[in-house]
Amino acid sequence: MKIYFENQNQNQNQKQNEKQNEKKESFSESILKKMIFLDKYFSTFEINNEIYCEEGIFTIDEKSLQKCLIIDKPIIKVENYYKNIDLLLDTSEIIKEDVFQIPSNHITLLSVKFYYKLTPESKIHFVVEGNFINNTSKTNEKNFEFIYNDLTKNIKNIKKYANFIPSNYYFEVPKYQDIHNYFFREDLIVFLSDLN
Repeated sequence: MKIYFENQNQNQNQKQNEKQNEKKESFSESILKKMIFLDKYFSTFEINNEIYCEEGIFTIDEKSLQKCLIIDKPIIKVENYYKNIDLLLDTSEIIKEDVFQIPSNHITLLSVKFYYKLTPESKIHFVVEGNFINNTSKTNEKNFEFIYNDLTKNIKNIKKYANFIPSNYYFEVPKYQDIHNYFFREDLIVFLSDLN
């Protein structure tokens, strides 16, 4: 399950700033600053090639080629979960099945995910998705190798975020997680506090 969050105070401040024509920090700049701050919780990264075509969505990682079957479900809104922060619970499922070929007419995009968790036992991952800019490699295979080697080399420092452009962020939790469970709630509140 994915959990997105909305800060009502932040939304009101953003609207006021837009009215006053103040220079607004971009989404990417804002998330990058938070990623650097959260680096103490860095857990791992994942790189995938995502393939889009008329037959569906496929992913390629270092081990397999899979077709993604998406079972879309309604978003559940939990209002005022913590200090004016609303949660949006996305219980949609992605079922992956191994395949051995992809259609010849397709588009391939590289996707990078950074994962953060408070402790090794924690059931919550904060996930930031995006990609890198200024990558001069000509093929996705070279991009994949270049990014993997660069991330592996810089895994212990914040250089791993150089030229990274975030496109999405959310919490990833087990499918049937009780969001009101005391320990889960405490972990989520630590992240929400650090992110706001």
